[in-house]
Amino acid sequence: MREAHIDTYKELFSNALTLLHWAVEQVRQGRTIASMDESQEKYKELAMPILQKAKAKSTAKQRETAVSR
Repeated sequence: MREAHIDTYKELFSNALTLLHWAVEQVRQGRTIASMDESQEKYKELAMPILQKAKAKSTAKQRETAVSR
């Protein structure tokens, strides 16, 4: 909290939920959440169980939709 200059747990929680919501939506759209080192053209993907679940659920839903067509 100190490093991000966050004064309250409410503010911390609100920011954390906002970031998580965005990340889940990006993964559901087939995107990768990552930290990029442009100078070395390398990236490191963010690995979180909740994002893996969101990706798996989205993939399963896409397959289900394709089969029902």
